[in-house]
Amino acid sequence: MRVALFDLMNACLVPTLVNENGANPVERWDFTKRRHLLDHYGSITEQEVKLWCDDCFRWSKPVLPEYEQQDQEWLLTLARNSITTDQNVKVSRHFDKLEGRFQGGVVFI
Repeated sequence: MRVALFDLMNACLVPTLVNENGANPVERWDFTKRRHLLDHYGSITEQEVKLWCDDCFRWSKPVLPEYEQQDQEWLLTLARNSITTDQNVKVSRHFDKLEGRFQGGVVFI
């Protein structure tokens, strides 16, 4: 409900990976088949989520819309502020060890 309330539904949409080795996001993802992370979490792999997060951060201005990077940052803030302190400690212990390119909202969720 909070994701919808704060207008971050788009930030949870992960495209379908078609070519992991594509040179850019256009070659890697099928943007016509986007899956909502909270609704289809069983069909989205950790690898896909990390790669999508990385692409949002690296390619948001030249290839992807600029809001993709900002949405990942806002989604991360919302997710961290929406869980208990105990949950935050447990998740952050692993999340904070990830490379910066993977530290977005979709990966945290």
